[in-house]
Amino acid sequence: MPDSPQIAIILNEAGFRRIVTEVVLDVLGEHLRDERPTLLREVELARQLSCSQKTVMRLRREGMPHVVLGENSPRYRLDDVVEWLNERKQQP
Repeated sequence: MPDSPQIAIILNEAGFRRIVTEVVLDVLGEHLRDERPTLLREVELARQLSCSQKTVMRLRREGMPHVVLGENSPRYRLDDVVEWLNERKQQP
């Protein structure tokens, strides 16, 4: 089998650092996106739960976990909400 052609690239230190930084940030960014919980808006949570936005608002008033970003901007972590709903379902 013939040898594959080899390519040599000459970079100065700044170019090398830039390329390495971009690659590391890309890899870390993918990892962090997988690890970091997504905060959903009410309409997005309603879509995920297959319910209306009014139901989401009612559940929030009943104690569903949420965080508030800015004035009157609740956000929800889907895992926290599902856990809370499962706990409610188990209560008599």
